[in-house]
Amino acid sequence: MNLSNDQKGVEPMENKKVYVEIYCKIYTDNFEGLIGEFTGKEIFDYLASSCGCSFDPLNEKIIDGDLNLWYLGCNEKFGLMKVEETEYGWSFGESSFDRVQSFIGDLNARGLFTEDHYRALCEKIQEGRQIDDMYEIGNYLVAKREGKPWIKPESHMREGMKRLLNVVIKKFEKDGYKVYHP
Repeated sequence: MNLSNDQKGVEPMENKKVYVEIYCKIYTDNFEGLIGEFTGKEIFDYLASSCGCSFDPLNEKIIDGDLNLWYLGCNEKFGLMKVEETEYGWSFGESSFDRVQSFIGDLNARGLFTEDHYRALCEKIQEGRQIDDMYEIGNYLVAKREGKPWIKPESHMREGMKRLLNVVIKKFEKDGYKVYHP
């Protein structure tokens, strides 16, 4: 992968810290967010670490390797990635790896990642795009662990969440409430 000058960012400063907020709602709030001032290495380690939210029902155990980064890109509910004053937020059914890519690019342009860190995160984003449904992360990892091919099943997760949200909004409006949805 050849990085253009704007993708390379500036030379990373090891001790440089920026304020970030990273969070998304999954299941019953199982996602451990990251809020505060962190170095690029700390942010990289967080994004590339296992979330611990994928379960293998056959072996009845948690599957290691379900990256925090993937849940940010294929989450069914809402979330936020923020660096300093710039927000990358979404609502029900609107998560995307394009948004995650923009966030990573922003951090890189601020000089927080080494070229290797940036490249590794971009590769993990591409891998996440193949999964593209948080409910399929576990199945993907099991197939990968067993050396079997994984074929992405058809998913309507995002459309389903948007329909559900619209039903709730219409119900509240019918009952006389004003609903604001960004």
